[in-house]
Amino acid sequence: MEIYKAALIGIAGVLFGLLFKGYREEYTLYLSLTAGLLILFLAGTQLKEVAEAVRLLQENLQIEDSYIRILMKMLLVTYVGQFAAAVCRDCNNSVVAGQIELFARLTLAALGMPVFVALLQLVTDILGV
Repeated sequence: MEIYKAALIGIAGVLFGLLFKGYREEYTLYLSLTAGLLILFLAGTQLKEVAEAVRLLQENLQIEDSYIRILMKMLLVTYVGQFAAAVCRDCNNSVVAGQIELFARLTLAALGMPVFVALLQLVTDILGV
């Protein structure tokens, strides 16, 4: 399973970072960033599996392509935003991390608006309002 790979990469990155912490502080950041990027790429492989499952659902439930694209964009924004915020926190810059998280939330809201509007339209059509 991929979780074992991700856990091992993360633990190895942290342990190597601890080894270098006394000698070269900046290497700790580089090791942490490298481990994080490797784990992010592993998450990308998992995202492909999720995309395949969503594609199968789309075929069986007749969901519009635009909604599937929105869902996948939302997943990507979530992962990238969380990763970038975590890197900023590792660099002791929580203000920038908070701004990245806020931007990611606003992006998710903007991406979800067409789905929300379509849902409201469906409800009003059903109720005959």
